[in-house]
This record gives sequence, structure tokens and C-alpha cells, in this order.
Amino acid sequence: MLNRIALPLIILPLYWKLHDQPRFFTLFTLCIAILAFFTVLIAWMSRQGKKSAPELMARTVTFWWMVALFLISLTTHPAATALFLGIFSALALYEYLSFAPERFSRPMLSFALVQVPLNLTLHYVGQSALSPVYFFLLAALAVPSLLVLENRPESSLMRYGTLVSGLGFFVFSLGYAAALAQKAIMVLLVCFFLTEIRDLSSYWLGKALARLQANRPWLQRLNPKIAPLVSPNKTWGVGLLSVLLLMALALALAPLLPDLSTFFLLGWAALLGVLGLMGDLVFSMFKRQFGLKDSGHLMPGSTGVIDRIDALVLTIPATYFCTLLIST
Repeated sequence: MLNRIALPLIILPLYWKLHDQPRFFTLFTLCIAILAFFTVLIAWMSRQGKKSAPELMARTVTFWWMVALFLISLTTHPAATALFLGIFSALALYEYLSFAPERFSRPMLSFALVQVPLNLTLHYVGQSALSPVYFFLLAALAVPSLLVLENRPESSLMRYGTLVSGLGFFVFSLGYAAALAQKAIMVLLVCFFLTEIRDLSSYWLGKALARLQANRPWLQRLNPKIAPLVSPNKTWGVGLLSVLLLMALALALAPLLPDLSTFFLLGWAALLGVLGLMGDLVFSMFKRQFGLKDSGHLMPGSTGVIDRIDALVLTIPATYFCTLLIST
């Protein structure tokens, strides 16, 4: 009920404020139209008693909230983007550090979480080039020293790996969204759009392909599973279809990104399709190691933050470095 009231009250006025900025207005019109279509479709599935409907609706509601947060960022102050990124990064990092059975001490958790605003500040003030150096100093010097001072040698190597990988994924990788927001906000928005469309459409592509191959053994052989022990339902066929879908969407969005060539858009979309899939699988692998189905319970549908942004952990830094490459 809260979503039905709050989302329209937030989205519609802010969406209309963009009507004098044609590129943003067009992109958000497309986002809202696609999400409205899926929302109606999933609501119909729910009335039909489909078991997958609640999870799909929760995922779709999350995307509605992402649209609302981006609209707030675009129509208020650029610092709002960094604020929202910081909140999501900190929540995702906290979830990730909670995976391992060996709990981190409060000082170590505080140390990890404070890196989120520090790294975002580097990007916000235009010092993104220092972010990799900062990460190296943390991983090579600060974290090992702090683990020694904790005086807990048992499972110290596991805690080191968990902490450093968590910082790499949710502080430094996601932090590049702040750099893109400063330099190329439309590229960041399209990156989010394509990444989330891949996530939202993969279920439907998988269902369609499963129906096609039901009585066609030869088609099943052409659609092998990627990593059945990690995620038994992910297949190469759906991955390829997702890549093709993103490439088609990137071409359709070309007028919104006039500075990027067609060749770049196609390559970038293909990369987002592959990395989005890998991001999903990477965190499925980590959760499976610890016997977890969801990373947490903070998001709609009682799922975690990581469950909603796992693909972005890989697609955002890839987008940043791709745009950096063509600008040099």
C-alpha cells in the first residue's frame, strides 16, 4: 500500500520537472513505460496464482524506487546522488560482511563502513584517479595491520579476504558511479537502465526459451547451463539473448548519447550484458557457500540490497573505464 501511494507522489511531479530536458525526459519516459508494463503483467500473474509473481513484483518495485531516487538526484542537487550511493553502498557492504560465520568486531566494521564516504568524497571532488591507490593502501597496509591488532589469528585469512573483497565490490567499484555522475550522468543512467533491464528481462527470456526447447532436445544441447552448482537455472542461451537485447536497446538509445559512436554503444552493451550476468552469478556463488538464499531482508520482498545491485558492482566500473578510455 505504501508503494502505491508514495511512488506516484514522488515520481510523477519530479518526472514532469524534466520536461524541459528532452534527453532525460525521454529516458525516464521509457523507464516508466517498461516498468508499468511489467507491473501490470506481474499483477495479472499474481491474480492467476503464479508462484514467481511475489518475487518478480518485489524486484519491479525496487526498480521503481531506483527511478524515484534518480529523479530526486536530477531535480535537486548533485550531492543527492552521492548520498544515495553512499547509503546503498554501506548497506550492501554491511550485508556482505555478515555472510561469513566469523563476525567482524565493531571497530573493524566501523573502519570498513567509514571508507564509503571517504571514497565517495574523492570522486565528488574530482580525484577519481586516487581511488585505486587508496584501495591498494587499504588492502596492503591498513587491513592487515588492523587484523593483527585484533589479536584473532583464527580464520584471519578468511576475514582479510572477505573485508578486502567487500571494500573492492561495494566501496570502490560502486564508488565509480559518483565519478560518472559528475562527468557523464546520462552514461550512468543508461548503464543503470541497461543493467536492470537485463536483470528484469532474464526471467522472461528464460521462460520463453524453456518453452521452445521443451520438446526439442537439439535446442537443449545448444543452451547449456553456465554453472549449475552456482545457479542451476542460468544458461548460455539466455545470456546471449540478454546481450542481443541490450545491444538493440543501446542502438535505440543512441540519440540520447550523441558523443558515443555506434561501435562503442554495441560493444558497451555487450559488455554490460556479460558482466551483468557474471555479477549475478558471482554473488550467487558467495551466498551458496554460506547456505544463503537472499543476502538480507531490507528490500521489498524481504530480499537484500546485494540481491538488487549485484550486477551493478561489475557494470559500473566497466562503464567508467570504457568512457575513460575513449576520452583519452
